[in-house]
Amino acid sequence: MYAWSGGLPATEGPHNVSPGATTTYTVTITDANGCTATAEQTITIEPAPVCSITLFGNTACANSAGNYYEAPAGMDSYAWSIQGAGTITTPTDGQSIEVTAGASGTYTVTVEIEENGCTSTCSETINIQLLELTLTAAGPANATCGDIVQITIAVSNSFTDLSSLQYSVEWDETELQYISHTALEIGGVGGDPIIGDLDALTLGELTYSWFDPSGFDGEDLADATVILTLNMKVLTSSGSVSVDVSNSPLVSEVVSASFCINTANFANNVNIALNPITVTCPSDFSVCVDQPVFLLTDGTPAGGTHSGMGVAANMFNPATAGVGPHVITYTYTDGNGCTNSCTYTITVNALPVMDCPDDFAVCVDATPFALSGATPIGGTYSGTGVTAGTFDPSAAGVGPHVITYSYTDGNGCTNSCTYTITVNALPVMDCPDDFAVCVDATPFALSGAATPLGGTLLSGLV
Repeated sequence: MYAWSGGLPATEGPHNVSPGATTTYTVTITDANGCTATAEQTITIEPAPVCSITLFGNTACANSAGNYYEAPAGMDSYAWSIQGAGTITTPTDGQSIEVTAGASGTYTVTVEIEENGCTSTCSETINIQLLELTLTAAGPANATCGDIVQITIAVSNSFTDLSSLQYSVEWDETELQYISHTALEIGGVGGDPIIGDLDALTLGELTYSWFDPSGFDGEDLADATVILTLNMKVLTSSGSVSVDVSNSPLVSEVVSASFCINTANFANNVNIALNPITVTCPSDFSVCVDQPVFLLTDGTPAGGTHSGMGVAANMFNPATAGVGPHVITYTYTDGNGCTNSCTYTITVNALPVMDCPDDFAVCVDATPFALSGATPIGGTYSGTGVTAGTFDPSAAGVGPHVITYSYTDGNGCTNSCTYTITVNALPVMDCPDDFAVCVDATPFALSGAATPLGGTLLSGLV
């Protein structure tokens, strides 16, 4: 007869037991003679080993190596495994392993430990942190020489747990002059970035460095947050200029609170078309070649300089320029050193070609007559004895008289020529004294004291 403790059946056995704790089992055997014997067996239950994985944060940097994970020390054996976007790069049967993370996603490390024949398993899931910070440079599409333009550097995608950030900005210092900047304070007091602008004027570059003022707990930046504004002056009047976020002279770097490091992405969208200042010229005009030297009228803005054939010190000399069209350039430079020019045309017109009649003479008693024969026709005669184009010898008087013929053409240019009309006096006459003859006197030739000789009897009976 068998009597077991622990509620086991009263049979010889064997019996399968699964105590939850260390337990002593006793059996008493009674034979047919009523004799008894007792035996006992203690089953000691060893506790399962406590499994844990020591890790430094549940985040790994994208594509990072050497991510370290450790199980409790002193175990009889270890068996590591991994699932997801990661690879174990060390032996899997040691107390610790190292993992190389993938580009994105998660991975789970699992370890099974054994101690005194007892095993335990635990796991940890790791998030892969992909640092994607894009810095976008933006500015105006067009600008005029002398303008002050603003260039902004903004975060183009949200970022959390930012620990530090650095980058560079470059431009052509011969086309844009650095004036000043405004930087966003990130993370409160002490969160002003360090702007290295010592070479901004000479080399066209500056650097940006920011560190979390509160240590390494990380700061968040929302999409489209402007972190730097540059004020620049346009120096040139043509072409285009860009302002770029770059890796020189300071290499770009973004660091998270988990100490993940990456370079920032750049979206450089600044390409400013440069325009000259507006300069307007006077309208085209014409002058006659005999016009005196005159001061040229300023264009807009006033205060510029005229240049071209016949121009000296902003004075135009038609005779020096000569007949024909002449392109005059008006150049203006403003207080910013910005220059532009325009052109206009001064046409120098020749004087009309004049032709006067040959000199001639008339008697003082000639009837007044209309003057003619000068070309081009349509001009005006003037001089002594001339009235409304008619010459009166008696009014002019005996002697030579210079007659001027003036003509103005369709360009308003006037010229003249001259010729001489000589007014001759009548001859001085002297006749003989009166005398008488008989009616029957023989015919005779008239002669005697009449002068000048060679005249002709104009009236009377002979």
